[in-house]
Amino acid sequence: HEEGEVLLELRTAWNVLAPGGMIFGDDWYLQGTCRDVLRFALQVQSQLDDVWPLSPKIQSLRRLGGRVRPGLFISHDTKLWFLKKRQIFLSGGDFVQKQQNLTLSSTRS
Repeated sequence: HEEGEVLLELRTAWNVLAPGGMIFGDDWYLQGTCRDVLRFALQVQSQLDDVWPLSPKIQSLRRLGGRVRPGLFISHDTKLWFLKKRQIFLSGGDFVQKQQNLTLSSTRS
């Protein structure tokens, strides 16, 4: 969970994650994890689903505890963090299942 490694792992996973898919992890309290997850969430903010935990269908996640930034949620009980890739809907309710090319640049604090 070293700083920089988490960011690299997130980028790799995000590139193969289907629209509507979710990434979550633990150890939010570790400095390297927290910094890299925050950095990554900022870099992909336009691709994040910011409303999914507010859905009435997600009763079990109502205890998430917090929205750290748009699209990034944590559970204060478990210290798990959650990111969900937004689905891209077309007219008629279908959604796009295409790989998005991401060009992410590392932002060092």
